[in-house]
Amino acid sequence: MDPLAGQSLIDEEYPFWLRAPFRLLTDVTQFRKIDPWSLEIDQLITRFVEEMKLRDDINFPVLGRAVLSSSILYRAKVTDLIKIIEQTDEKDESLDVMGFDIPEISPSYHLSQRPVSFSELVFAFEGLLKQ
Repeated sequence: MDPLAGQSLIDEEYPFWLRAPFRLLTDVTQFRKIDPWSLEIDQLITRFVEEMKLRDDINFPVLGRAVLSSSILYRAKVTDLIKIIEQTDEKDESLDVMGFDIPEISPSYHLSQRPVSFSELVFAFEGLLKQ
C-alpha cells in the first residue's frame, strides 16, 4: 500500500487552510517554525483569498485570522528592519539617504448606511492587498 495515498485522503478531510502552505496563516503555533523573511506574505495571502473564492468556501473568521497572521509576520519584518537601522553607525542618516522608499498610506474610511454585499467586501479586500 502506498503511504502517500493515505496522506492525500487525510489532506482532503481537512479544510484547505489547515494544510500547507496556508496553515502558516491560520495556526499561530507555526510562526516560531518559520523565518518571516523566507515568505512572500503578500503572495501567500493573495493565494489564500483566491483559493477561498475558487472553492466557494468563504469563512470570515478564518479569513480574519489569516489577515491578522499576515500582519504579525509583516510586523516581524518591520521590527527586524528597525533593529538594523538602529544598529547602523551613522544614526543621523535619514531613510531617504539609506535608499528606503516608503510611500505614504492614507487611511480609507467608508461609512455606509446600506448592507455591503460579499462581492463588494472581497473587491475592497483585494484593493487593500494591492496597496
